[in-house]
Amino acid sequence: VNKNIIDRSHCTSYKFLDTESEFKECGLSERYIDKFNAPFVLEARISIGLNYIRSFEIKENGVIMIIGSVSHILIDEKYIQDNGEIDLNYLENIGVSGNNTYYELSKLKTLNYISSDKKEHINEIISNEMSKS
Repeated sequence: VNKNIIDRSHCTSYKFLDTESEFKECGLSERYIDKFNAPFVLEARISIGLNYIRSFEIKENGVIMIIGSVSHILIDEKYIQDNGEIDLNYLENIGVSGNNTYYELSKLKTLNYISSDKKEHINEIISNEMSKS
């Protein structure tokens, strides 16, 4: 989710009745796409749709782990950089630690990809970083 809907999104963790819509109760809008049953959050700047594969209980803490495969990624192209990467700064997305502590994500730097024919650069990169500490 992004900073504009952080509080409403957090409210979706409440255990609503099966007859209640968490979208309606939390002031969020549903977005549907063809051939995908679950709604996405219209106010989200990036949405990921998963297909269910399986689930299992983690007995130590009573959590049910759900395994899925990504079938859809919905994002406005204005958030995709020329190199194909998503610019998280413009999305204003947030990260979560635990169940209720939220953090801003900010770009630190972009590094060049190190291809398998550029191994000689690894020692130089490591040496440069270590000399700064």
